[in-house]
Amino acid sequence: MTTWEIYIMGYIYGYVTSIIDYTDEEDKSGNRLSKASRNPAQGFADIMTRLRRTKRLTEGVNNKITLLSNEVESINEDMITTIEQGHWQIGYHHARNGKSPEFNGRTLTLD
Repeated sequence: MTTWEIYIMGYIYGYVTSIIDYTDEEDKSGNRLSKASRNPAQGFADIMTRLRRTKRLTEGVNNKITLLSNEVESINEDMITTIEQGHWQIGYHHARNGKSPEFNGRTLTLD
């Protein structure tokens, strides 16, 4: 996975957690977030399952996730390095704070 793809995976996770009103109360130990940042593929599966369970997967949300997912050409199912986890975390926090995807000179318009 490229750094952009890892960033986008973190962005998706952050975006979806904001949609389902995910709070630190739901993950007091930080375990889910930590696992997701170490293994983006597993984090993606986890967050999408929770999105479906909360019944918040609308057409608009699905379209945005699809647009973001199209930026990811390959998914490594192994754990990623600590530096790569930092890229994932940046994407996560950008989404949680409502910032458009922008990393290492690349941008993505979500309109």
